[in-house]
Amino acid sequence: MKGSSDLISNDPYGKGWLFRIAPEEGTKKALERLTDTAGYIESLKGTEGFKNPEGLKGGCVGDLQGGL
Repeated sequence: MKGSSDLISNDPYGKGWLFRIAPEEGTKKALERLTDTAGYIESLKGTEGFKNPEGLKGGCVGDLQGGL
């Protein structure tokens, strides 16, 4: 049913998809390049979310208030 916005709400996991993304190299090769859990955690170590998992430093709101 082309052009029906109700379809997105009524069948979001069926015919209501807006678009589909596929890796250029193919799904199998893309999955082979994914890291394991330990590698993913290691890649996060330099991020603010990893250093502050509870969000107690103020995040963006604190940064914006300091600049006003």
